[in-house]
Amino acid sequence: MAHAIEFVKDTKYVGVALTGEITKNDLEIARNEANLALTANNCNRILVDATRSNPRLSVLELFEFENEHRLRFPLGVRIALVVPPDRLENLRFAENVAQNRGVNMNLFLDRAQALNWLLERSS
Repeated sequence: MAHAIEFVKDTKYVGVALTGEITKNDLEIARNEANLALTANNCNRILVDATRSNPRLSVLELFEFENEHRLRFPLGVRIALVVPPDRLENLRFAENVAQNRGVNMNLFLDRAQALNWLLERSS
């Protein structure tokens, strides 16, 4: 897996781009780097683009990863996850796990809609 983390200064969010095959370990590394970027830039918004990735996680691994967000990210983090249409239904589980643990994470098929939600004034 390849990933890229960037801080978008003008709108103050951390962008994460995932490409290729992804394991739980790969996601944990990307999450740690994203968290460092959040902390360094004093922000709480993350836009994850997973449209060019191919996850290789079991349901249990996906649950464990999402379950740990509340422990790994600052309180009040807001995560917009952009996914391809063919994975939307499967990733609703991840969204539900995160939300049930108090993490404000939503799935989107469109990057522009994800960014609009992420940057809403109420966030």
